[in-house]
Amino acid sequence: MEWGIAIFILTMVLIIFFTAGVLSYVFYSVGLYKIGKREEESSYPFAWIPYLNQYLLGKIAFKSKVQAIIMLIINILDMLLYTYAIFICKDIYVLRILSIAIFVVSFIVSIYSFIARYKIYNKYSKSTIIMLVIDILSFGLLGPIFIFAIRNNEKK
Repeated sequence: MEWGIAIFILTMVLIIFFTAGVLSYVFYSVGLYKIGKREEESSYPFAWIPYLNQYLLGKIAFKSKVQAIIMLIINILDMLLYTYAIFICKDIYVLRILSIAIFVVSFIVSIYSFIARYKIYNKYSKSTIIMLVIDILSFGLLGPIFIFAIRNNEKK
């Protein structure tokens, strides 16, 4: 009987996390799509494509194709390192080194994303610093909600 309850609770937790992830992705995509369209970025449909939405974020935030490509590349590199570490690599020594590389690249991705979101918050919100601090304290989990919330605001 205890195993049945444990499996039920684990299943419910997984369903809640999956639902939260999907909702977060939808909020983020809708917000980026709308802001990208308002900024007249030709790549605004990328808001719905994983990893390419980071290109759009960079394009909107930095107004630079080079910065947008850098955001895209470091996000793809991060994903490839994680994939290699989880599914392919079997050598414990390589995994130790890889874990350091993953930490560094993930840190760079996070910093770059926070800077990009800060620039967008600064364009579309009067509460830029508050939004950024809360975004950082939530480890980026509230970023998609904030992007969605300011999608219809007038540009400052």
